[in-house]
Amino acid sequence: MIPEQNRLLSRCTQYPPLEYLDFGINRIIEPLPNLTLFSSLKVVRLYVNQFNGAVPEAFGRLTHLEELDLSSNSLKGVISEAHLSKLSKLSRLGLSGNSLIWNITYDWISPFKLNRIGLHSCKLGPRFPKWLQTQKDYSYLSISNAGISDSIPNWLWDISSSCYSMDLSANQIHGTITDSSFKFMGYPYVNLSSNELEGSIPHFMFKVGALDLSMNRFSKLDSLCNVSIDTELTFLDISLNQ
Repeated sequence: MIPEQNRLLSRCTQYPPLEYLDFGINRIIEPLPNLTLFSSLKVVRLYVNQFNGAVPEAFGRLTHLEELDLSSNSLKGVISEAHLSKLSKLSRLGLSGNSLIWNITYDWISPFKLNRIGLHSCKLGPRFPKWLQTQKDYSYLSISNAGISDSIPNWLWDISSSCYSMDLSANQIHGTITDSSFKFMGYPYVNLSSNELEGSIPHFMFKVGALDLSMNRFSKLDSLCNVSIDTELTFLDISLNQ
């Protein structure tokens, strides 16, 4: 536990403004602390603990935040626009490994541009989160086990050349993947396993570093014959398809 939390936090305000707070990888078992006293915070890392309860909307008033990592805790409840709409400087968001439900309107426009997006096990669906369309500079995206039951929008492939990992596994993503002239630039790891995708695997999907399409309903692999000799593909899993 954080001893005498309120007194500890109030005493800290007697010193220069706190910008960096890291309690990561401990055994803290309690609700999230009140951090609004530290309006200058830029980095908050509380990952891999046992923080419980809801994420207070007051986190949305930390307008200088550049990184927020609450991943791998026991948090529950709702993430709303009130949590996010004023965080225009946010570039890294980690909420993976909690039981959080995103209550965001479909047409919501995010104020931030994220470099790292970790939302594994957060309930984002059933529709594909449209606000991701504005996030084109991320290097890491994890929205696995997010309750998405939708087809893949074409804009999803419009990603930065710096992207090294994209994980959409363990959803109910269905339909076909439309072939495209899009070319992956950074040869990322792409994981679409454990979904309901079907039809042919398009040629452009093989232009990555590692590709996991296992446990889907794909039925054609003819495009693999057109993969050029200069491919960077080092790992391919298409097991448990049709």
